[in-house]
Amino acid sequence: MPEGVAANRELAASVDRGKCCGYAVCVGICPEVFDLDEEGLARVLTTGIPVDLHDQLRHAEASCPEAAITVTEAVAAPAAKKGPHS
Repeated sequence: MPEGVAANRELAASVDRGKCCGYAVCVGICPEVFDLDEEGLARVLTTGIPVDLHDQLRHAEASCPEAAITVTEAVAAPAAKKGPHS
């Protein structure tokens, strides 16, 4: 993991269907996350994107010829501490 990147960082992807032209570049780069729907447009298959796919996900975002993919970062909320009576 790159220096300074928190282990609990989560990524999410979205596809702007108004921009997507169905070139499937994203599917070729990261088929675990992207697929084409019945209209031939890209769709996101999962919301829980594993850390080992983050580089591929970012590459798919950067490689989309229509800039239809957006990857957002969110830090997972810390686990709640258990009290003495939990």
